[in-house]
Amino acid sequence: MVLLMVWNETVIITLVFVNAIVMTEFLLSLILRRRVYSLTGSLTNISAYTIYLIIAAIYGYAEYLTMSYLQLTLGKQMLSVTWWYWALLILADDFCFYWFHRMSHKLSILWMSHVVHHSSSEFNLSVGLRQTWLPFLGILFWLPLALVGFKIEHILLVQAASLSYQFFMHTRLTENLPLGVFSQLARFWGWIFNTPSHHRVHHGMNAEYIDRNFAGVLIVWDRLFKTFTPENAPVQFGIHAPSPRAEIVFVQLWGPLQFLKGFFAKPSHIDGDPYAAQQSSVLLAAFFLLLSVAAFSAVILNPRWFM
Repeated sequence: MVLLMVWNETVIITLVFVNAIVMTEFLLSLILRRRVYSLTGSLTNISAYTIYLIIAAIYGYAEYLTMSYLQLTLGKQMLSVTWWYWALLILADDFCFYWFHRMSHKLSILWMSHVVHHSSSEFNLSVGLRQTWLPFLGILFWLPLALVGFKIEHILLVQAASLSYQFFMHTRLTENLPLGVFSQLARFWGWIFNTPSHHRVHHGMNAEYIDRNFAGVLIVWDRLFKTFTPENAPVQFGIHAPSPRAEIVFVQLWGPLQFLKGFFAKPSHIDGDPYAAQQSSVLLAAFFLLLSVAAFSAVILNPRWFM
C-alpha cells in the first residue's frame, strides 16, 4: 500500500509540475508576443501526456521485470557503483537513446509510434508532452545496459533524467534570450549538449532538416555519426501532408493505421500542400482531454487494476 501511495503521489506531482512549466512558457510567450501556442494543440498535448504517464508506469514495470529476468537467468554480476559507473551509465544511456531515436525515423514499425511526437505543426514545451501510447519496443535498445551489469533501477533513473532534459528542448523562446556575455558559454554548450535550436531542426520538415539531430542529451553522437545540422533557415514544423487530425485519438491512431495500410498498398506520392494546416476542433480536443483526465483519475484511485 505504501508503494502504491508513493506511485500515486509521484504521478500526480509530475502531471501538475510539468503542466505548470508549460503554463509558465505560455504566459511568457504572451509577454514576448510570440504566438507559439494554440488551444487545440495544447489540449491535445496535455491529453497525450495524461494518459502517457499511466502507460509509462506500465512500461517501466515491464522493463524492470524483463531486465531482472535476463540478469537472473544469465547470472550477471552487477558492476560496482562508483563515480565512473555513473559516468559510463549516463554515456551508455544516451548512446542507446541516439540509436533508438535514429532507428525510430528509419524503421516503419518504430516510426508508427514515434510519428505522434512529430505530428504537431507547432513547437513549444507542450509538444514535449506529445508522447506515444505505444512505447514498448524501445526496451530492445536498452537491454545491453542490463546485460553488462548496470543496476536496473539506475537505468530507469537515468532514462527519466534524460527525458526530463529533453522536455526542455521543445521551446522557441530561447531565440529571444539576451545572451550577451553568455554567448560563448552557450556556443560551447551547443557543441557538446543538445539545445532547443538543435532540437528545432530535428522537428523540421524542411528538406535539409529531415532526419537530423537525433540527440537526447549529448549532441556529440550526431557530430560523430554525421547526422548533425545547425539551425540556419526558419523551421517548418510537422510532418508532410496528409497529416492526422489534431485531436489526440486521431494523432495516436494515425501512425499504426498508416503502418498497417503499408502492408496492403504500394507507397504513393503525397499530394497536396505539405504545409497545410491540420484539421481540428477545440470542442473535440477538450472532450478528449476530459476523457483522459477521467481515465487518469480512475487509475490513480484504483491502481490495482493494472499493477
